[in-house]
Amino acid sequence: MKGMKEGMKVQAARSVRRPFVAVLGLALTGAALAAAATPAVPRGGAAAQRGMDIKLVSPAGGTPAFGEVDLAVRVKSPVPLKWVDYYVDGARAGRVEAPPWKLRFDVGQSNVGHQVRAVAEDVLGGKGEALVKTGSIPSDMSFDVRLQQLFVSVTNAGQAVQGLGQKDFEIVNDDGDRESITTFGGGDLPISSVLLLDSSESMKGEPLKAALAGVRAFVDRTRADDETMVAFFSDRLLAATTFTKDDAALQRALGEVTAAGGTAVNDHLYYALNRLQPRLGRRVIVLLSDGLDVSSSLDMEQVLARARRSQAMIYWLRLDDPAAAAAGGGAPKYASIWRGYDDNARQYGLLEQAVTESGGRILKIRQLGEIDDAFRQVIDELRQQYVLGFQPRDAKGRGNWRPLRVKVRGDEFAVRTRAGFVD
Repeated sequence: MKGMKEGMKVQAARSVRRPFVAVLGLALTGAALAAAATPAVPRGGAAAQRGMDIKLVSPAGGTPAFGEVDLAVRVKSPVPLKWVDYYVDGARAGRVEAPPWKLRFDVGQSNVGHQVRAVAEDVLGGKGEALVKTGSIPSDMSFDVRLQQLFVSVTNAGQAVQGLGQKDFEIVNDDGDRESITTFGGGDLPISSVLLLDSSESMKGEPLKAALAGVRAFVDRTRADDETMVAFFSDRLLAATTFTKDDAALQRALGEVTAAGGTAVNDHLYYALNRLQPRLGRRVIVLLSDGLDVSSSLDMEQVLARARRSQAMIYWLRLDDPAAAAAGGGAPKYASIWRGYDDNARQYGLLEQAVTESGGRILKIRQLGEIDDAFRQVIDELRQQYVLGFQPRDAKGRGNWRPLRVKVRGDEFAVRTRAGFVD
C-alpha cells in the first residue's frame, strides 16, 4: 500500500481470528478534538535543558472523551526521540516508537474525566512529559431519548414527490394507533456519511478504480455542513479517513489503496454503525460490496440488532454477478471457513433485512460504470426526504423492536422509511 495523502488515517490490520467486536468502539474525531489542548507540563531535567518541547494535542483538555480516541503529542527536540509512552488514569496505555507519535486507545464509555500523560525519551536518555485532563458531560444536562426521527422518501412513478406538509403524513404504530408528529422538516438536515468500500482481492484493478470514482461523485454533491468518512475494508480495516467537511481534503485522501484479502462485511458494517453513533444530523452508511462475507467474526444478527438501535440508514450498492442474476438471482450459494451454504445464505438475507428496515435500499450494480451514478442517486435521494419526529405514545422502555408504518395521503404514493424503532 502506498502512503495516503493528508486527511487519511491508516488503522492497523487486525487478524480475522481475533473476535472483531472486542476492538470496536465509538471514535472521537474532528469536532470533538477541535478545542485547544491543556498546556503541557514539561519535566525531565536533561531533556528540558536541551530544549525538548512536548505538548499533548489529543485528546483536548476539558473535552469529554468516550470510546476510541487518538493519543497524540507534538514534540520539538534537537535530539532524536526513541519513543513516547502514554498513560491513561495512571495505567500504561502503550508505547509509540516512530512519528507521528500517535496511539489509538479506548478510554471506555463512562461519563468521567480522564488524565492522560505522555512521556517522551530521546536517544541520550533525556525525558519530557505532558499532561492533560479530559472533561465529562455535566450531570445536569438532560436529553429526551424518547424522540424518534424518521427520514421518509416519497415517490410517484419513481420520481420524488415534493411539497407535502405535515398533515399529509400519518405514523401508525404496532398497536394500530396513530403517533403524534412533533417535528417536521424537509431534506436540508446535515448528512453524516460513512462510505464503506469493499477492497478485498476481487476488487483489484478496475473495480476499485470505479469505486473511487463513485466516492468522488458522492463527495462532489455534499454541502458545507455535511461530513463524510471513507473506509476501505477486506478481512481487516485497510484504511479510513476521519469525518470531515473538507471536500478537497477528502478528494486528496483518496490515494491508491491496494485491494487484498477476504471480505468481512458484518464486522465492518458494525464498525461503521459505531462510528456514526455520536454524529449529528442524518446518519447514513453507503456500503459498496457483493455482500459475500467469508471472514467476519460477528454474526449478521448482531449487526441487525445494532442497526435497529442506531437510527442510521443503510444503502447497499450491491455488486451483482451478471451470471447469477441471469440464473434467477437469490442469495448466492457459497461456503466459507466459518460457515456453510445455509448459514451464508442466512447472513446474506439478514443483510438485506438490515438495509430494508433502516429505510435505505439496495441498488443493484451490474456493470462498473453504474457505480458513480448509484452514489449520486443516494445523496440526491437524501436531499429530497421528509423528516418526521415523534415521541412514542406508549413507550415501555423494554428495548424491544416495535414495527411502525408511515402513510401519506394519496394511494398513488410509494413511501419508504425505517420499519420500526427500539422502545
